[in-house]
Amino acid sequence: MSNPEGLEIARRLIAEEARQQTGFLDLGMLGLTELPEEIHQLTHLRRLNLGHWFYDEAGKSHNSSNSLAANDFSNVSLPD
Repeated sequence: MSNPEGLEIARRLIAEEARQQTGFLDLGMLGLTELPEEIHQLTHLRRLNLGHWFYDEAGKSHNSSNSLAANDFSNVSLPD
């Protein structure tokens, strides 16, 4: 089960990205174990961070702006 605080933050970030449409979403370090359903509305996304750090479009690495806990998707299976 995802961290309740992290899930709330993820939903807020998804709603914010839906409004701003920057093409990038940082859901790293939120203690997620599954992706919120709301993420499906972001069909414009070009980049999604789910880890501790990410590379920007120029190739520079950045730490996630979140710091709750590492995400763990080890029990998530991909559709056939």
